[in-house]
Amino acid sequence: MKKIIMLFVGLSLTFSAFSQQKKPLDHSVYDHWKDLKNAAISDNGNFISYEVNPQQGDGWLYLYNVKNDRLDSLPRGYKASFVSNGNILVYRIKPQFEKIRHLERKKTKRNKFPTDSLSLCSTEFGVQVKFGQIQKVEIPEETSNWIAILMKKPGKSKKKEKDNPEKDQKKKNKKLKKAQGAKLILYNAKSGDSVSFRHVTQFALAKNGKACVFVSIPRDTINRAVVMTFLPVHNKQIPSSLLMVQ
Repeated sequence: MKKIIMLFVGLSLTFSAFSQQKKPLDHSVYDHWKDLKNAAISDNGNFISYEVNPQQGDGWLYLYNVKNDRLDSLPRGYKASFVSNGNILVYRIKPQFEKIRHLERKKTKRNKFPTDSLSLCSTEFGVQVKFGQIQKVEIPEETSNWIAILMKKPGKSKKKEKDNPEKDQKKKNKKLKKAQGAKLILYNAKSGDSVSFRHVTQFALAKNGKACVFVSIPRDTINRAVVMTFLPVHNKQIPSSLLMVQ
């Protein structure tokens, strides 16, 4: 009986010493935790991608090759999708965390912050094609090689117009700047072919990637918007309608 009691006492002292060595959970520990999310599998089942993001700072996108057990890391990558039957990985690249933090401390306006970039990476060979400073990207839900990319609007000109100081002209110029669109690029991830359109404000890519509808506002007016449909497969541009905005 005495031996059993001594055994329990010894175990309790051991657990007590072990518990004292364990680091308590507090906010400093939470900062080191990482999230694994947004896993994706290619249609052919040969590749897997997933994100590992810290609570604060730059994350990583990982690409795992099932066939040869190879794991590649892509800094600041996220929102990845496979196209061209898994041969191409399309993903966004976030701006550097410290750079954004520096701009926030300086109280820089949001419209002057750097935006995401876009990268298309060959899953077999690792060759990448990149598009800098994008607004939006659409990838077809069904298997297709075409993707649509709307680039960031060009920066405002620093030159001030002094020819016409009238209020009406100033208001018109302000509206023109606000309505100014950006470049839309339709890119074929398999062949590398592309076609672009300027002054685009909105667009939508078909689920099968065989058509893209977009709105373009001519630079010299705010009362007219052109709605166009582009068929990437046939390389044809069809004017859908001409809208007069009052």
